[in-house]
Amino acid sequence: MEALHPIFKWLHIIAGIVWIGILYFFNWINGHVVATMDADSKQKVVPELMPRALYFFRWGAAWTWVTGVVLLYVVFWDGALLMGTSAGNLMFEAGTEVTSLAHVMLLVTFVAAFLYDALYKSGLIKDVRLITIVSFLLIAGVVYLMKFGAGFSYRAFNIHLGALLGTNMAFNVWYRIWPAQQRIIAAIKKGAAPDPDDAGLAGLRSKHNTYMSFPLIWTMINQHTTPFAGGQFGITDSTNWLVLMIMVALGWHIVWQIYKKSGTISVDILSLDSRKSSNDDTLLRNIGIFTAILFSLSFFLPFINIGNEGLSLWTASTKFDNTDWIGVLALIIGSLILILNNEKKVAAALTGIGILFPLYRFYKINDIDVVLPEGYEAFEPSFGIGGYLIIIGALIQLYASLKSEAENNIDNSKVEASLNNDETASSTEAITNEPDSGDVTE
Repeated sequence: MEALHPIFKWLHIIAGIVWIGILYFFNWINGHVVATMDADSKQKVVPELMPRALYFFRWGAAWTWVTGVVLLYVVFWDGALLMGTSAGNLMFEAGTEVTSLAHVMLLVTFVAAFLYDALYKSGLIKDVRLITIVSFLLIAGVVYLMKFGAGFSYRAFNIHLGALLGTNMAFNVWYRIWPAQQRIIAAIKKGAAPDPDDAGLAGLRSKHNTYMSFPLIWTMINQHTTPFAGGQFGITDSTNWLVLMIMVALGWHIVWQIYKKSGTISVDILSLDSRKSSNDDTLLRNIGIFTAILFSLSFFLPFINIGNEGLSLWTASTKFDNTDWIGVLALIIGSLILILNNEKKVAAALTGIGILFPLYRFYKINDIDVVLPEGYEAFEPSFGIGGYLIIIGALIQLYASLKSEAENNIDNSKVEASLNNDETASSTEAITNEPDSGDVTE
């Protein structure tokens, strides 16, 4: 079984990349391109493009699903589903009573696709907001039952929600999108208009798959999200399932934002040049937002590790004399300046000052004895993840602010040169147009 795990995970990732990559191409690129085509162009392009794309699309979905089920068995189910008290594994915590409800929830994971299909054939589909709320509540109910009814562990209820969403998506591909697309392609090839119902069904279910894919990918990395399982950030074992629901909502919101953006992307090369300055300002503002969030979070992450205790800047300042928070404050102010798109020189200066504090602490911890508070003298201190994140964020912010200032200087030089050229040209034209003093009009 151990040998199957890496092999099938490798295949699972490859198949998933093929499937989801084409899914995003269909939804955020291809649909907008096809909408600009006339009937003759569609008749030439669609019958050639779509069958090829849909071949890899549907078989990517199939192999992602099959390899995913194999991984569920190898990693979670093998030896873990016997009725009675669990000895402890990835499926159930030690001491958990494995009951028939656990098996029922496994069944729900794979038959929920039929409930989903029936829901989106019902009259509720007329109200998008209502049916979205109903869908979210149903997902929350399933996760709650997996956690508190069936006793699934944190990783288990995460990955089984992923399996549920993945099964819904694969069902859509093979039983809704592919049949509808076959009829659409056949109609376009004959020069006829596709059935609007087929186009609507294929488009809607493809959009659903796009929305489901973001939470699905989060559940796939469940091994790396265990800090949210409880014991950190104020999260307990009884509230960790809410983190998953937050990520479902966040994933849906991000997809919605990308859909909005995909419909506004300019393909006019000339307009791209004129919008460069605006895009640069937007990028700089986003970098400022990113670094401000990073610095704020780093304030509460381990800045110094002493023994098994990680001291954040917040807690370290109460343990011993610590002025490193001043550097973080300078960095955050620099971030705010970038967000407001004000003086880049000031942002660069504050960032340069701010980064000196964590760099000095890093140097002092590794090369010089640190004066430790009472009770910590026996431990060797080390630099924490919070400190590293502050340095990384500061370097990004410093580079962005200096680069922006340099580009502004170049642009200003070009403007000045252009103005000088215009003045020279105007002077030359004025001299040329002056009447010759030797000419006398009688």
